[in-house]
Amino acid sequence: MSTRRRANGDGSIYWRASDGRWLAVMTVGRRLDGRPIKRTRVATTRAEAARKLRGLQDEFDEGPLLSDEKITVADWCHHWCDTIAPQNASPPTVADYRWTLDHYVLPHLGHYRVRDLAPRHIAAFQNALIGRGLSKKTVRHARGPLSSALNHAVRVSMIRVNPCNVIRQPRRDATTEKT
Repeated sequence: MSTRRRANGDGSIYWRASDGRWLAVMTVGRRLDGRPIKRTRVATTRAEAARKLRGLQDEFDEGPLLSDEKITVADWCHHWCDTIAPQNASPPTVADYRWTLDHYVLPHLGHYRVRDLAPRHIAAFQNALIGRGLSKKTVRHARGPLSSALNHAVRVSMIRVNPCNVIRQPRRDATTEKT
């Protein structure tokens, strides 16, 4: 009798008799005490479990994700202002970053988890600021520190993609450009 076997590290698919569901399980690392860290996806059919296992494998191949999955955009931006921004900017600039984030960005996006922040949230944030009557230049200014903080999150492997890079900034107003 021939059985197909997966290579080490490819994950497993098996049927759970207690509730009649299929499980896709993949080991993604080890804890400090040596126990494995596993990610599990539940499915109703074996084919669905195989698709979910391929999704787990793709996630693992792309690299690590946020270690603290519950950190919010507000917490991350404040951490960035306190620890990262001062390394590359003067104190008045860092104060401007914090003020801009606190007054324009975080009331709209601060409650989202960094991992859950999506391009549609950035687009809605920009539209909300424009809807309040703020100039497009102000919206562009507000995006700056947010984008920098999220770029740093990408560099430290907290998220894979900066959602600010997906959504275009508002165009400059023709009346405010230099002649």
